[in-house]
Formats: sequence, structure tokens, C-alpha cells
Amino acid sequence: MRVLVFLVLASLLACSVDDRDSGRLSATEEIRMVPSELDDVAEFMKKHKRKFVGLGIGIVGVPIVLNLSKKFLVFSNPMVEAGYVGYIYKEPVRFSATKGGFHKTVVGPARLGLHLSPNEYKVIPIDIRYKTYSERFKILAADQLNIEFMAHVRLRAKRDENSIRQIVEVYGGTNWYQSNIKEPIRTKVRKAVQIYKSTEVKENRAKIEAAVLADLKSFLAAKPFEADTISVGNIDYPDVVERAVERKLAAKQQLEEQLIQKDIAREKAAIKVIEAEGQAKAQEIVKKSLTSLYIQHEAIKALEALSNSPNKVFIYIPTGNMAVPLVKTVDEKN
Repeated sequence: MRVLVFLVLASLLACSVDDRDSGRLSATEEIRMVPSELDDVAEFMKKHKRKFVGLGIGIVGVPIVLNLSKKFLVFSNPMVEAGYVGYIYKEPVRFSATKGGFHKTVVGPARLGLHLSPNEYKVIPIDIRYKTYSERFKILAADQLNIEFMAHVRLRAKRDENSIRQIVEVYGGTNWYQSNIKEPIRTKVRKAVQIYKSTEVKENRAKIEAAVLADLKSFLAAKPFEADTISVGNIDYPDVVERAVERKLAAKQQLEEQLIQKDIAREKAAIKVIEAEGQAKAQEIVKKSLTSLYIQHEAIKALEALSNSPNKVFIYIPTGNMAVPLVKTVDEKN
């Protein structure tokens, strides 16, 4: 906003207005009376000299005034969005002793405030939120096989004024990751991965992530940035490694199945031993209980059952005392 513009326009308007009380003709009437002869044209120009002089001054003076107004009539009020810290600065004025440079930082959402200054305030917004930066790797492992994977690191810029000034003045402003952090991170990931064989990377992923994060935090300790986490994504192995892994898994599954079958057979054998021992004990008990008196007792019970039989005729031949079968212990050797 430049106040002098209004002053110039007001002066031109004042020059274009005639004194209506002087009795002169209006501008429209005078233009209609312009003669075609050169003498009359000169007379017309002389008569309206004030208007032509004012118009010439306006045409020539307005650009000059606008250019000079930059030294003392510049209004600025830069805006900083949420999640950013604004680096507020001024540019030096050309052909002037007015210097530019850093002014202050503003944490968004906020405005610097309306300022009338010889040169305009400008803002460089620095994002202070955590962002994830992803990098693809193809690394030669310790067994000379290439593996491919993605690594993801969460970083952000520190928000204090000194850090914001360093980011803009030393680390490339909004392009700080690409300019200063990307390659050191890639170097640290390669260093942590290359000590393992290709088949060992996946099972040691947590150790790799912890080692890289510790190394990265040490690297950033004196810098205006901070790291939160780093993670190693899916690992792509060469075909030869994948086939070897598949064979290893198949052999492991087969071995586990054999061990299971052995356990089953062992359990079955144990069951049979228990059953055999039970049968032997049962036979021993029966053998001890088969005395002559017991057999005679069982024979009498059988005769009682026959007496209640519906058969009309049955023949019974006593073979021992008391009309019971004769029971005798016989030596198996005879």
C-alpha cells in the first residue's frame, strides 16, 4: 500500500478542474472549438497549458514515486501456517543503504503483525512436524549376494529460533533433508546391514534398526534435526537364496514330522507295555486263585444253574466225594 499514489492522483485531479466561477467554457466545449489551423492549435495548447503540464507530470512522476516509495511506505504482514515455524527476513533495497536479513521467527499459526518498513518482510516456512522419509537399498551382503529392501526414517526439524536459523542459513532451508541428511542415513544403513549374510538380515532386523537409530541420533545431536524411529521394510532376496530357504524349510518340516512320528510310536509302545504288564498281573492273580476248593465251588454253582434249567432230562455222573467233580492238581511235567 503506497500513500504517495493517492497524492499524485489528487494533484492530477486538481489540475484538471477549472475554476467554474471564472466564466470560462467547460473542457468539452473548448475541445469542440479546437480549430484545424496550426496557429489555432498553438493557441489552444497555450490556453490549456495547465492541463497538459499536469498530465505530463503524472505520466512521468507516478513510476518514479512508486519506485521511491519502497524505501519508506511498504506495509507487510506475512502469515505462518500451523505446523510450521516462519523464518522472517527482509531483502535489501536496490540502490539504497537499507539492509535486509533475518528479523525473527514466528511459530504458526500466526502472523508477524502489520509493519510499515522501508522494505517488505518475507517468510520462509520450515515444517517442524515429524515426516517419514523412505529410501530404497540394493546392498551386497557379507556372503556377496545382493538384497533389496526399503528403509523408513522419521525425522523433524527442531523448533527453537537458533535451529530454524541454522536450517535456513546453513542447511538449505526447506530442502534440508535432500541436501544434508539423505546420504549420511544411507551410509549408516549400508554399514549396519553389510556385516550380515543375506539369510541373516531378516532375523537380525531389530538389531539393524537399533544400531542405525543410535548412530543417527549421535550424528544429529549437534544439528537442528532429531530422529524418532527407523524401520527396515520387506527384504527381497535373490532367487538362489529363496530356493535355498525353501529347501531348508522343507527339510526342517520333514524332520519335525519324523520326530512327531517317533514320539507317537514311543507312546504306542509304552501303552502296549502297560497293557502287557496288566495282562501278566491279571494272569498271575487268576493263577493263584485257581485252587481245588474254588473249582468245586464253581462246579456246585453250575449244578444249581442246571437244576433251574428248562431241560427235561440231564445226566449227572459224580466223580468225587459229596457228588461233586473230582478236582486234582496235576503236575504239568507229568
